[in-house]
Formats: sequence, C-alpha cells, structure tokens
Amino acid sequence: MHDPSDEPNSPDRKDESMKDPLKSRYRPVVAIDIDGVLRLAVPPEGPGPADAFKVELTVHRNAYPRIYHKAPRWDRDGTATRTYWLSGTGARWIRSLLSRDIEVVWATTWQSFANVYFAPLLNIPPLPVGTEGTYEQQYTSSEWKTSELAYRYPGRPLVWVDDSPVHLDAYELQALRSPRDRALTLSWWIKDPRRGITTNDIAGIEAWLELASTPDGHDALRRQRRNEQAAQRRRRALSRHGTLERARRWQCAFKFLSQLTDGPPPRFASHVADYLRDTPEIDPDHVRTLIEYWWQRGDPDVDVVVAAIFRWARTESTEEAN
Repeated sequence: MHDPSDEPNSPDRKDESMKDPLKSRYRPVVAIDIDGVLRLAVPPEGPGPADAFKVELTVHRNAYPRIYHKAPRWDRDGTATRTYWLSGTGARWIRSLLSRDIEVVWATTWQSFANVYFAPLLNIPPLPVGTEGTYEQQYTSSEWKTSELAYRYPGRPLVWVDDSPVHLDAYELQALRSPRDRALTLSWWIKDPRRGITTNDIAGIEAWLELASTPDGHDALRRQRRNEQAAQRRRRALSRHGTLERARRWQCAFKFLSQLTDGPPPRFASHVADYLRDTPEIDPDHVRTLIEYWWQRGDPDVDVVVAAIFRWARTESTEEAN
C-alpha cells in the first residue's frame, strides 16, 4: 500500500456524459458503498460468511475521513490498526463490472480514502469518487450521498448500492435526479451488513443493468416507472378516499374549486371537495360556513361562490347519471 500521508487524487472523475452524452447514455454507473456492502459488520474474530476474507488494515490520522466517521483511538505514531472482513463476492463483482466497461464509482463516506485503504485489499484499481464533501449536513450520510450523486451522471443510468436507506422521501435518489433520469435510477438496499452484498443482490442488479444498457431497455424502464407511478397514485387514492369513484369525484371538485381562487389552491378547496365528495344533497348554509372558514385571502362574494358550486354539483350529477 502506498504512503497515504496526503489525501489522494481520485481518478479523473469528469463525468463522460458531459463529454459525449450519446455515447454514455447506455453505459450505466454503479455507485457502491463500502461499510455494510464490501466491509462486513463482523467482529474481528469472525466467523465471516463463506466468501469473506479477513484483512488487517492500518489507517493514518492525517489520511482519514472527517465527516460521518468517528475517529478510532490513535496510537502514538498516529495510526490505528484493525481487523476487518471483506466481501469476496463484492470484489469479484466489481472486477467483472470493470471488465465489461461499466463505470463503478465510490459512494461512501470514506470518499477518496476508499482508494487508499480498500481498493488494494479488494484487488481493484482506484475508482472515481461519486460522493465528496468536507462538512456534515443536517441529515444522515445516506441523504448526503443521494444529494451528491443526484446531480452527477446526467442522462446516464445510475444504480446506488448501499445498506442504509434514506429516511426522508424528498432525499430519495429518484426524487432528486432530473425527471428525465428518474426511470434510469435504481437504489438497491443490502439487507444484512453482516453478509454484505450477495449473489442474489448481484443477480437483481445485473438484470437492471442489462435493461439500462440498451435503447429497448430504457423504454422498458420508463414504462415500468409509469406503471409504478400509476399504481402508487391508485394506492394513495384508495387510502384517502376509499374507492376510486370517490377519488375521481374529489379530484373533479378540487379542480373546479381551485379555479375559483385565481391562484394556487387554498385549503378551502380541499375541505369543500371533501364535503362535495361525500354529500349528494348540498346544504347551502353548510357550504357558506365552509367558505367563510377556509377561504384564505380577500373577502369572497359568498353567494356567488355558493351559486357556482351548486351549478357545478348539478352538472356533475347529470354527467354521472348519463
């Protein structure tokens, strides 16, 4: 292992999608974590999984991650030596990916130190670093990683392999990438950090990579995402409204009421839509009460609004009857 007295320079990590978007569109990126994926959560004495191998690693105080890591107890010479178990399955898979010209990058809090300490032990070349930073954000390391990865590799398929899911929906990798790239995004969670990545994990990721590497596969992934979004909308509608018909009626009412406000829908539209969804015979006095309570700006002409709501309700009832 070379002298890690200075933080190493990563391999040229200028994303090739910036150089030649058409050429890179079908060349996936695999962003892989170390802890819990390649470095197993197994005590030094073991036993490790059948494919794991034990290593002794010496880290240096002046070449150690400064965020999302607790420093070990340093010896007098500024080093710390520990015994770890590494995944033989994961190491072989990375070498296989590289041999097939699939780009592999680090997505780890070890950042560039992954190349100092772990790449030689795993018998892989230094990899580009996909997650870099010098200070901790107000969220977990997983949300930090997705924030770092989301704006890199535009237009390219991206799979992130980690053992720690994000806790905030807004920081899901799919949610943070551009809308065009969301169908080309996969977050793959390693279930047991004691075992790390398994052959079953690899089989699942490889199936996705096969799709991500061809134009027809991209079309399939985009169809899959549209179907997933439709199913998710259906589940939400059923959860909130009970039936799809009640959800449809609420949506129609909400859209109509939103147009009355001449701007973004205020809360009154949602609450009045709830009432219209559930009430076949509208009570004018109750509608007036809802409008007066929930109308959020200005002084509406309540009689005009009530009349408009009654006209909409009659039209909606006639269309349902037909």
